[in-house]
Amino acid sequence: TDVYAWHTDDDKVVAVLNFAGFLESGAQPVFDEKVVYGIHVDNDGDNVPEHNVWFRFGKNGAGEWGVQAEGIPGGMPKVAGPINKTFDAGLGLRVWAGLRDDPFFFDLDGFKTTLMTGAVAFNKDNDTFSGKNVVSIVVEMSTDAVVGAGSTFRLWASTRAP
Repeated sequence: TDVYAWHTDDDKVVAVLNFAGFLESGAQPVFDEKVVYGIHVDNDGDNVPEHNVWFRFGKNGAGEWGVQAEGIPGGMPKVAGPINKTFDAGLGLRVWAGLRDDPFFFDLDGFKTTLMTGAVAFNKDNDTFSGKNVVSIVVEMSTDAVVGAGSTFRLWASTRAP
């Protein structure tokens, strides 16, 4: 549904990849062992990633969901941990995955009415995503490792079959 990133005061880049939106509050999150989620970082302007961070979901022997991450810039090569718990990715970096309130604010009804009528019909008090959840993957990465020798970077997300 969304991907976004920001930098912190302690030299980290935090990236969030959201998917499986419009889940009703209280609904169970949706995980798929057959999908690999990727966050890609290009730091030299050629639109080819220098870093690919891959995430996979799976169940342990007790049937509990967890997430595995590999390729975190500045972190350990591969880490894994439980859903809805922050876990260590090495060198002060962390990973978290689970269900969250959808942070996106948007008046979908107003948007549709605007498209049908041609007249702006947005209502600032109507949030279509209010009370809806989304599954999120959150990863902290080392700013130095993300940026490399440059000063800027591009970040995007993808999904694929394993």
